[in-house]
Amino acid sequence: VALKGPWTQQGLTVTNGTVTLEIGDKIVYDETNKGTITGLTETEWRVLGTNDNGDLLIMSTNNIAEAKLSTSVIADPLIKAQQDWLNGPTILDGLCVPYGKGKGATGSRSVRVEDVNKVTGYNPEMSGFGKGSVYEYGSEVKISYNGTTAPVYSGTNGVSGTLNDHSDGFNYYNGVEFVTIKDLTTGISGTEFHKIRNTKYSYNVLELDLLKRDSKTFKMIFEETGEYDNDTYWLASQYAEVFINAIWYGIYSIEQPRDKIGVVSTSSFWTSDGAKYERTYGVRAVVTLAPDIQLTGSSETGWTY
Repeated sequence: VALKGPWTQQGLTVTNGTVTLEIGDKIVYDETNKGTITGLTETEWRVLGTNDNGDLLIMSTNNIAEAKLSTSVIADPLIKAQQDWLNGPTILDGLCVPYGKGKGATGSRSVRVEDVNKVTGYNPEMSGFGKGSVYEYGSEVKISYNGTTAPVYSGTNGVSGTLNDHSDGFNYYNGVEFVTIKDLTTGISGTEFHKIRNTKYSYNVLELDLLKRDSKTFKMIFEETGEYDNDTYWLASQYAEVFINAIWYGIYSIEQPRDKIGVVSTSSFWTSDGAKYERTYGVRAVVTLAPDIQLTGSSETGWTY
């Protein structure tokens, strides 16, 4: 049977209206297009879902690279961490470029937390993550002078207080540039100088019963050991979170702790009180296939074109 798009994603299936693929189905994709790519890591590919254009998305089931996301040569460690956070998704996408040159492909990028959420059905807007706390997802938080070395915060969810910020300055990203207020005591008390929306959340798909442990979908995304030999890897999506001590900035990841798998997690890069972090995780590629590719096969045996 020849299968032709455009495709739409419905739960754990992808369909063109006639035939249905399952998320996690194997796809025989030759990323080299019958050629060679220097340094290319061989991988297996499986159905991830679709995009808004009706293209089919496939995902590598192993890490195609390791990324420290610390490529800048800036001497100042805080500025370096800030730049790595800001440029992290672009760096990850760039590592995946060689994998989007195979037959039928129109491009490639790194996997994002939104891709995973679309598969698991997790909706952060409806999850209530952090409800009633300063870090409640979606809550917009105002940061204001307090006449002291620590600013006060006030969230749209009604939560307010004082950050336990004990650095010599207060650092934040205003959406355009990085800002440092070296002396918070000089500002007029009560004057707002920053506003930020909490965009961090985390969840375990097994605890929320979003995916079955033995499903091909779960194994493709979360399994640490087993058929697909997965490892911890980056999800190329940024977040910011106001916590009780500072504003935290980071990038999402799939973490595989030994005692708990199926975790969509986060990894911080820097905080408003000057802390900075470096981490090395794997990188997963997502390849976009044109909607007019002709697939043959089945969910049981896999698909070729």
